[in-house]
Amino acid sequence: MSLAAKMIEEMEKNAELRRRFLKMILAEIALEPDVRMALANAIIREAATKTDLAELTKKIEGALEERASRIESSIVTKGEFKALNVKIETMEALVADLNKNIRSLDELGGKISSLESSVEELKTYIKTVGDLARESSSKIEEVRESLESKVSAFIENFEGRIASFKRPINIITVLSLASLAAVVLLVLLLLSFMGVI
Repeated sequence: MSLAAKMIEEMEKNAELRRRFLKMILAEIALEPDVRMALANAIIREAATKTDLAELTKKIEGALEERASRIESSIVTKGEFKALNVKIETMEALVADLNKNIRSLDELGGKISSLESSVEELKTYIKTVGDLARESSSKIEEVRESLESKVSAFIENFEGRIASFKRPINIITVLSLASLAAVVLLVLLLLSFMGVI
């Protein structure tokens, strides 16, 4: 192994030795004007100039102005904010009205359900009345037939009695008998409706 390689290996292992070597080299560089100038030029080439800084400043200012204008354009003005508040209040009123209408519809639904049940009850009642009417109609028909047969029997009996008298009957007697027959017929009808017959 060469001496230089041994020195490099030793410096890699020993930090104190590295620092001492670096101080020694820097002291020598500071004493040599040509080396100092070469280092300064190399650093200057890597460092930013005033022109570079000015251009960078202009770019930053331009970006900031653009960002500020975008922010300003997105900011809501007082007038726009008031108009937005009015729209929000209008929407809140519409929502309140909608909720009220929904509640009214719910109440109407309850009333409709109640009405539907009432209609069903009414249908049942009408059916019952219809059944009763049919029963009453058949009973009335039976009573009418019974009355007709009784009136026919009464008239036949009455005519038989009239024929047995074999003497002339005046008009007053006939009217009296007709009135009596009408009264009897009315009484029979009344009794049949009352359920006595």
